[in-house]
Amino acid sequence: MVGEVALYGIDAVRPSVWDNIDLELEEPPAEAAWTTLCMHELLTPLVHGTERVYPASEVIDRAGIDLDGLALGDLHQPASSVVDGTDVWYASATERGGKDQEETGVVQLLDIDNSGIHRRQIELETRPFAVFEIVFGEDDGATHARDVLERHDLEGAVAKIELGGERAAVTANEVTQMAREAGAAVVSVDDNRGRVDLDVESIEAMSLQGLDGAIEEKLADEDFSTVALDVDQQVRKADELDTNVNRVADTFAEPLRDAQREAFDDAGPEETPEGVESMEVDE
Repeated sequence: MVGEVALYGIDAVRPSVWDNIDLELEEPPAEAAWTTLCMHELLTPLVHGTERVYPASEVIDRAGIDLDGLALGDLHQPASSVVDGTDVWYASATERGGKDQEETGVVQLLDIDNSGIHRRQIELETRPFAVFEIVFGEDDGATHARDVLERHDLEGAVAKIELGGERAAVTANEVTQMAREAGAAVVSVDDNRGRVDLDVESIEAMSLQGLDGAIEEKLADEDFSTVALDVDQQVRKADELDTNVNRVADTFAEPLRDAQREAFDDAGPEETPEGVESMEVDE
């Protein structure tokens, strides 16, 4: 309780358990005049076109109590709506989420009185981004890196630095430390030096088919389960496999668990593995 407001919170829920997790909340104390639930989820109708999006109306229904407000995080821009009589909103983020984001950070303050919950949006002074490249020649080292860093105002900035050109004695970690010493608040360094760009389009399709054929031949010699083969197909042949490791793991977790349960159920508690003699113990 904060004053007359009953505040509830539910941490981010993994997609694999979303349908079965208990979202029901305890009834608020009798002295509570208002109820607000805070969550870190992507919900419609405020978010569209991405995976792992659920209806806000479902959350409100599964909460099991009357909610005056549903305060959300995970969408880094302000958005609001009224769903089933509940005020639903994203407050945005206090910092820019990427180098291409131009909007300033914001916070939303809640004013609560007898007439309800009112939100005030306040813009923040967001840390600047410094995005640039340091190109190294064969003889360039730490001095060259410092010279380039000095050309940029890094005081309090989020520095996104790409290293290109030839491999040099200075490491990415050393460049990171130099940027911090120059005043950068956050530093990200991508080291692309010495990489060879391959023309993927020039690779003959037959060679790719040959690789797949070799894999298929090896798989045919093994006694893999159906679910294992399904995972292989999705990893090797999916046109748009999610690049987020956690979401991919969530996609595969449930069918793999089901397959494990079925395997143990089929074996049965009384069966003895082949080649192992059963033993009787006299009491």
